[in-house]
Amino acid sequence: MMNFMITCKGYFDFVVWFQMNDFHDTLKKGKGKKVEVDVDVDLSPQVNLALRCEVLYYTTTGIIQAVRDTQHLPPGANQQELYLQPQGTEDNRGSLGVDEYMIRTRPKAALGKGTLFIDYCPHTFQTIREHFGIDTNQYIESLSRTTKERLSEGASGAFMFFSHDQQLIVKSMSDEESVFLRSVAAEYASFLLTNPDSLLTRFYGCHAIRLYGNTFNFVVMANLFSTEKVIHRRYDIKGSWVNRSAKHPSKGKRVTCRHCNAKYVFGSTDAENCRARVGRHEPNVILKDNDLTAKVRLDPKVAQELYDQVVKDANFLSRLGIMDYSLLLGIHNVEYMVNPDLEEEPVIPPKDAVGPRRRTTNNSTMLSRGGREGSIAPPIRESKPRTGLPRVATGTRRANTVVGPSIYYFGLIDILQTWNMDKKLERFAKTKLLAKDPDGLSAIPPAAYCERFKRKMGEILSVTTRDEYAECYVGERRESESRTGDAEPSHRFF
Repeated sequence: MMNFMITCKGYFDFVVWFQMNDFHDTLKKGKGKKVEVDVDVDLSPQVNLALRCEVLYYTTTGIIQAVRDTQHLPPGANQQELYLQPQGTEDNRGSLGVDEYMIRTRPKAALGKGTLFIDYCPHTFQTIREHFGIDTNQYIESLSRTTKERLSEGASGAFMFFSHDQQLIVKSMSDEESVFLRSVAAEYASFLLTNPDSLLTRFYGCHAIRLYGNTFNFVVMANLFSTEKVIHRRYDIKGSWVNRSAKHPSKGKRVTCRHCNAKYVFGSTDAENCRARVGRHEPNVILKDNDLTAKVRLDPKVAQELYDQVVKDANFLSRLGIMDYSLLLGIHNVEYMVNPDLEEEPVIPPKDAVGPRRRTTNNSTMLSRGGREGSIAPPIRESKPRTGLPRVATGTRRANTVVGPSIYYFGLIDILQTWNMDKKLERFAKTKLLAKDPDGLSAIPPAAYCERFKRKMGEILSVTTRDEYAECYVGERRESESRTGDAEPSHRFF
């Protein structure tokens, strides 16, 4: 009997998991969820283009009018509702631009005569915008024109579009994420106001529209990569390692090469070789934890300050019950032109230095990977050997350029995921059914996720974390006690 019970141990977990997940109900619920609140699927490229354009119009138009009307709301107002008229109606002064008088606010009795737009927590998000120096007129102007919408590269496949100046992103969100953001909006705003250097995603607005019986939730947030510089590498770092390697884009998709910034069709046999590397182009997709093999090269003081802020941010998210967030890391590379006539001088870095040390010189020019000449930059030198056999220089040649990171971009994204039933079931299925490493999964409780995330950030930034400091302290104390003969710790009361 005991052998039978041991043999069936795995089946018990299997049965429990299936009882908790009725696939018939799950599929029905999933289909219903797509219709009611999940804009990600309804607005995919396979669905009617007109619907996506209509959602884009109503969303942008509603945001602009809501921002204008916020100043007229009473201080305690938690939301405002607007009824938007279709584009091109006789009440509209224009037919294309959204920065026109295309909106009329109607009483609730007018429901059905217009598209309902809801602006959540207007005063809270206005406070955030003002704190970070975003003028209302500039905000409206930025959203008056938008670029072409697209799907995100993340696992959610969220529908999003950018403002014409690339400063803002309007992104779809689930109903659960919207409800959660509204519930923590006050705490979130207070944290940002007291931590201006926070890396948390800056949300500037939370909205919803009801169109054809469906509810579409959107959030307006700052674009971390709003820069004219080319981002050569992008990483999404969670601290986990199970299934944390980048995937190739689908064949036939038009992508950008991470090395030469050229556009090409992935998987095409007609694609030219990359001019910046040996072989073909390499797609500039978002890389993940297992793809990051080099540490971030920052001044030790800068790295420590950055890590301290990451710790504050992660602890705040943990207190709110948030997990599965990521560090979005962008890297801009430059090329250093090396002067071959320079006389080498030995450079000995200090023992506590992090990364390569460079000597300032006026004989090297920094070129960005985009090909524009920049400021004067020092070359990377190597120490001369002091002893040994004579150096054979027959096959030695000097490089004319040195390529490396010049600017790093940091931000914490996906900060609205809570430790809900979906995540708990995901962890159960992956550990019990798929036998995945439980410590390496992204689906872990908030406190454990926070501690693992901070350890990963300390490793990337080459800073001493609290755990490493404690281990070092314990090791030094044991070594000291062994030297003094007091190996057994005594109970002391002073």
